[in-house]
Amino acid sequence: MYTTTSSRTEREARRARILGLSHNLRAGVQPIAANQLFVSGAALADQVVTLADIRPGARVFDPSAGTGDLLAAAARLRPGVLLLAVEIDARLAAGLRARMPEASVTVADFLDVDPAGLGLVDRIVMNPPFRNGADIKHIEHARRFLAPGGRMVAICANGPRQHARLRPTVLAAGCSWEPLPAGTFKHAGTAVSAVMLSVDA
Repeated sequence: MYTTTSSRTEREARRARILGLSHNLRAGVQPIAANQLFVSGAALADQVVTLADIRPGARVFDPSAGTGDLLAAAARLRPGVLLLAVEIDARLAAGLRARMPEASVTVADFLDVDPAGLGLVDRIVMNPPFRNGADIKHIEHARRFLAPGGRMVAICANGPRQHARLRPTVLAAGCSWEPLPAGTFKHAGTAVSAVMLSVDA
């Protein structure tokens, strides 16, 4: 019995992958697999929160909270705010509650949530799903939750539908439409082109 070079190579590659996963787990990095989840990351989350101009005591809402990067940045940069989240994936919602026990987390499809139930909020920070123009629907729905004087900062795809539906409203209101640099979501395994926009109530 003998071992071929190719089978040895395959075993070595498997062993390297296993060691890599083991290292990640020891470091506290958990692989995440959820539909249309492009994790914001700390750097982008800080940009969103800074543009949101969150004031002390504000009600800060993330309608598609995912792993909670945006709310975590809000809590770190603006301590003492009230954190509200909606997340459709129960596993991610459980992770949010563990990461930020002070946050109020609702498991639901945001498009089914009504402002009458949640109440109006002072600031919205969001990175919604992009597929099939879902970001447009989420952003337009989210505007209904803004209290007078409120502000929403959202990430959306940099595509023709977003330019046609969202950009005119943003610019007419004198708010910002800022294309993000190429590779912004490289850490999430996608080359999607995106925009950071703001809308004031």
